[in-house]
Amino acid sequence: MNFSLSDILFVIVIFQLLFISIFLFSHEKGRRISNGFLAVFFLSISLNLADSFLVLKKVYLNNPALVGWSICLPLLFGPLLFLYTQSILYKDFKFSRTKWIHFLPFIILGLTSEIRYLSLSRDVQIAMLNDIVDRKLPTTVYWSSALIFLQFFSYILRPNINPKI
Repeated sequence: MNFSLSDILFVIVIFQLLFISIFLFSHEKGRRISNGFLAVFFLSISLNLADSFLVLKKVYLNNPALVGWSICLPLLFGPLLFLYTQSILYKDFKFSRTKWIHFLPFIILGLTSEIRYLSLSRDVQIAMLNDIVDRKLPTTVYWSSALIFLQFFSYILRPNINPKI
């Protein structure tokens, strides 16, 4: 497997994100819950990038059932940054059961996309993987990307930050 300069930089970014997330998880000072949200945010970015890198390097061709496990991870970015911001702004912030609703799009899309993909035959999975490497994305990727952008903009355009929700 040949690595270009861009591949090396890609891997360096992935490891830096992993390192900072491990540091934030293990750091004793500061607000633990805030550090946890930020650590999971960096971890989800690194896992998403790692999966994309493995797809582009055709590592998954031997076992195509493993591909795409990170396609829904961007649905965590908005809720994690929102909850991180709330945990910084409010001293009495607590991660209650009602805050789990922010992760519902990630759970629903993650489960449905994985079940749908794993129900396909191995040959269809390999053909889909080759199409992705050749930049011919299936329509489901466009729909999930639209959902990710919709969720992202809903967090950006949120008029107020209510610590109860």
